[in-house]
Amino acid sequence: MLIEKEIMRAKRYSLPFSALSFSLVKAVPKSAVPSGKISFHRFMAATFQAISKIVRDADIVGELGKNRIVVLLPMTPASQVKLALNRCLKKLHANPLNVDGIPLEIKLAGVALAYDAIHTPDAGAFIQTLMNELAQMERRIKNLQVYF
Repeated sequence: MLIEKEIMRAKRYSLPFSALSFSLVKAVPKSAVPSGKISFHRFMAATFQAISKIVRDADIVGELGKNRIVVLLPMTPASQVKLALNRCLKKLHANPLNVDGIPLEIKLAGVALAYDAIHTPDAGAFIQTLMNELAQMERRIKNLQVYF
């Protein structure tokens, strides 16, 4: 598993690394679309492609669960990970996502987590912390959308 390798590298060489995680909260087509025209698999592929164009070449984009995308950011300290998250979310929300020629306005929940040897000593704890923070962010965004 790549996260385990990054954790071992961080411990061995005292190097920082961080991760971003995204989850789809809402996707609205800009025009009328017949039901079943857009598959979830094609949507996720388009999202992966959009994220991979935003992040650095050294960053690793992967899927963790059905609706969750994780980006590992090697050599990224805690002070820089929030900037990377804000940059990604801003670019993803600014332009519609094109899925099979259909533009979609998307809303993603996103969180950033820097590796900490004390609080997240192994891959399981790191992933669990990242997924818990993402679930909390999803709930906050969905609750806010109820009001607007």
